[in-house]
Amino acid sequence: MQDKFREISFLSVKKQQNAERKVIFAMNNAHIMKIKRIINSKLLIALSILVIIITVIVALCNIFADNKDNSLVQKEYITVNGEQHPFKEYLAGCIMYSMRFVNDITKNESLEGIKAVGVCLKKSIEYLDKRNALPGVGIYALHCMTIKEGEEFYGEEYKAVYELCLDVSDLALNSDIYKDEDIFLPVCSVSSGALSHCEAIPHTKALYCPKDKENPWYKGSMQLIDTGFAEILLRRYDDLIISPERERWISDISRDENGMVTDITVCGLTMSGFEFCRIMGIKSPCFTYTYSGDIFTFETKGIGNNTGLSCNTAVLLSKKGESCEGIVGVFFGGIFA
Repeated sequence: MQDKFREISFLSVKKQQNAERKVIFAMNNAHIMKIKRIINSKLLIALSILVIIITVIVALCNIFADNKDNSLVQKEYITVNGEQHPFKEYLAGCIMYSMRFVNDITKNESLEGIKAVGVCLKKSIEYLDKRNALPGVGIYALHCMTIKEGEEFYGEEYKAVYELCLDVSDLALNSDIYKDEDIFLPVCSVSSGALSHCEAIPHTKALYCPKDKENPWYKGSMQLIDTGFAEILLRRYDDLIISPERERWISDISRDENGMVTDITVCGLTMSGFEFCRIMGIKSPCFTYTYSGDIFTFETKGIGNNTGLSCNTAVLLSKKGESCEGIVGVFFGGIFA
C-alpha cells in the first residue's frame, strides 16, 4: 500500500513537472516569437528604408543623366520681346530668314549645310535666351522670318521651304555639336568673299569664301535721301543733334583687312559697323558709300554680318559631301577645329 502511494506520488510529481516544463516552454516559445516579430519588424523597416534609398539614388542618377544629355537645352518655349514662342518654330523662322539668298536649299544634297546653319542658330538662340536678350542687337541680332514675310519672299515655294526648316529644327535641337558650351555662333547668308574674325566672339575665324562672289545676290545697292537718313537716326537716338552739313554726317570709318567696316562715326556718334547696318537696313558691313544730290548711296558686298558661318558656302560644302559636323568645324574653332 505504501509502495502504491509512493508510485502515485511520483506520477503526480512527474505530471506536475511536465506541466511546468510545458508552461516554461510555452513562455519561452512566446518570448522567442516576440523577439522574432521585433526582429522581423525591424528588418522590414530597414529593408523598406533601403528600397527607398535605392529608388531615390536611381531617380537622381536618371535625372542627372537626362540633364547631362540635354545640357543647356531643350526648352519648349522661348521669350522674345516679352512674348512666348515655340522654340522649334522660332528656330525654323530664323533658318528660313538666313537661307533666303541661297539657291537649291530644298535639294537633298543641301541638307547637311542647312543643318549646320540650324545648329549655329540654335546655339545662338539659347545664348540670348539665357540672358533674356532675344532677338539681340548688333552682331548678336537674330531675325525670325514671319509667315507673311516668308510667303512674300518665297512665294509658291514657301510651304516646302518652311516644312524643310521645321525638319532641320528637329535635327538641330537633337544635335550634340557644342552641346555643353554656352556660345553665340553667328551666321550670314552670303559673305563678302572673306569672312572676318569678330573679337567679341572668339569662335569666329577669318576665312576666304571665294564661291560666295558667284552668288547672284552678292552685290547690292541702296539709296537713302538725306532727310530719310536723318529721320532713321532720330527714331533711334531722339536726342541726337544733327549738323546741317550733310556731307559730314558720316566720318571716321575704320575697316579691317577685308574691307569690312568695324567702326563708323555718324553725326558725332560712334558705333560698330554691325549696328549701323542694322539701323539703316544696309545688307552688309562690307560697304562703300557716296553722297551726291541729297542722296546717300551704299554699295555692298555679301549679305549679313560677314562673320561666323556663310550659309551659301555651307550649302556648297554640303553638295561636296561634307557632314554637318565638318561644316561647322570649317567656320568655328573649338572641338571641331
